Amino acid sequence: MRPELPSAVTRLWFLGAVAAGVLGTVFLDEERRNSILGDLSHSPVLLLSLLVVQFGVWVGHVGRPVLPVLVFAAGVILTNFVLVLIGRDALSPALMAVMMLWVALVGTRRQVIGAGLFSLFSFVLVMFIYGEFADALSRILGVVAGGLVGELLRERNQAVAQLMAAQEQLKLQAEQQERQRIAREVHDVVGHTLTTTLLHIGGARMHLEKNPEKARTALLQAEALGRESMMELRRTVGLLGETGQAPLPRLSDLPQLVESFRQAGLQLDWQADVLPELPAAAELDLYRMVQEALTNASKHGDGTVCVQLTLENQQIQLLVSNPVRKDHLQGTGFGLKGMQERAHQRHGSLSFGVHQGLWVLKIDLPVEGARG
Repeated sequence: MRPELPSAVTRLWFLGAVAAGVLGTVFLDEERRNSILGDLSHSPVLLLSLLVVQFGVWVGHVGRPVLPVLVFAAGVILTNFVLVLIGRDALSPALMAVMMLWVALVGTRRQVIGAGLFSLFSFVLVMFIYGEFADALSRILGVVAGGLVGELLRERNQAVAQLMAAQEQLKLQAEQQERQRIAREVHDVVGHTLTTTLLHIGGARMHLEKNPEKARTALLQAEALGRESMMELRRTVGLLGETGQAPLPRLSDLPQLVESFRQAGLQLDWQADVLPELPAAAELDLYRMVQEALTNASKHGDGTVCVQLTLENQQIQLLVSNPVRKDHLQGTGFGLKGMQERAHQRHGSLSFGVHQGLWVLKIDLPVEGARG
């Protein structure tokens, strides 16, 4: 919708244009026309002058939102003068069609309707008063044709604009989803690395005085884990480039993940069924969810962590439970949010909470949804 002048001013100008057209059409009869213009009324120069003035007014105000109807009304009045003063001419119908096309393209729907009604009223008035039926009818047809073509072009332009806006929105959504995916990957990799590294360092601190050899082993494991996690982080970042071809973790890597937590000192009860082969992206999501669940359990839990990864009725279920420490600190929730997003992308569900002193996290993924 284009901006408009205040409605009172628009109505005043429109009523003035209508009044001028009606007065000019009714009172410029043959006797008065001859008394005012004399022989000039039959000169082709008058037609050319009127067309030049009309075109100049049109071009001078293109792009101004308040003038489409006014300029069109001026064109109707001038072509009526040409019809009454000179008689038949071949340019006016085409010119009216072009001007109505312009009104339909740059004006509002109300302006188009107003311009059409004004021209219809004016040309019909000329037909009945002066008997110029053929010429007035040709002008009416020109206005109708121009308006219809303009409306079709306007609708097409609006459809193209809406399509471009929708494409831009889809692009923004895709970019947002990609940022969220990268954030989840980086969070899961870094969170797992820091958590298990801190577990190793904590174990080394406990054995530093009484058993230096165990402390040294724990520090070496922390260093190896740091190097391994750095490589995994590089693989994740490599996904942003065109040459990122290194394989990412899959379900077959879960036993190694569980063992890394055990070596870091986490007590784990791991039970897993044989799962069907899934797309690489789905296996990565499931791997990351197990990784994040174990990371949270090691940070906030106390005691043995029970993990069950089962398959029943084409439904993959991940169930993680562990005792909650009384002094555990509340996290930011970003890891849980990331797991929830991964589950929803695979048409699954996630639930979590404290039940009888245990932190319980449950994820359900349909096999078909994971494959989709």
